[in-house]
Amino acid sequence: MIKRTYFYSATRRNKSGEYAWWKGTFSTCSWLPKPASSLIEMAEREAKDGIERVALDQIWHDRTPRLVALNRL
Repeated sequence: MIKRTYFYSATRRNKSGEYAWWKGTFSTCSWLPKPASSLIEMAEREAKDGIERVALDQIWHDRTPRLVALNRL
């Protein structure tokens, strides 16, 4: 089993045009490397949870956060 850690940075825009930024890390364990689409989904989910936790009651223009960076540490 191989544990891999990734860094991500994401942004999301609200209806008034202001941006909310979020960054963080997440880890995965698997025998083989995960596909890029799976990693992107995981990073977007983590970023969405983080942004919504910090910026409550916002009306978002973007449906999902846009990933700015996704790198393996």
